[in-house]
Amino acid sequence: MTKLFCLWRAFLVFVAAAMSCSVALATGPAVGTWGFDTTGMDRSVKPGDDFHRFANGVWVERTSIPDDRSKFTVFSDLDDRVQGQLQALLTEMAADRTAPPGSNRQILGDWFASLKFRHSRSPADAEDIPAPQKFFEKMQKKT
Repeated sequence: MTKLFCLWRAFLVFVAAAMSCSVALATGPAVGTWGFDTTGMDRSVKPGDDFHRFANGVWVERTSIPDDRSKFTVFSDLDDRVQGQLQALLTEMAADRTAPPGSNRQILGDWFASLKFRHSRSPADAEDIPAPQKFFEKMQKKT
């Protein structure tokens, strides 16, 4: 189940990236220039003595792990931005009722809207939805 969720999430990220590709190409990089960030290096350490500290020493000293996370890397900020963009894109798709039927925009919008609806329901509402186990029990009684 976890692998399926990861694959689905990767697919949605790919679709969101493909749909916003023209915007990304037009605006350029969002953060500085591309390449290795030399401001995070600790040049007081010799690379042969401790390469990790040489390459990342200043970054490690000035960066703290947020309380709600078990780790924090240079890619954590990127992941937060992608998740925010994906959330905004899917929310926009869910609200769009003019998307052509059967289009990716309509399918993803409907899927996201149903997911939001499912999570917004109270536990009392869940009693209205027959559980799969009850469904199969009814099927077994009929045979």
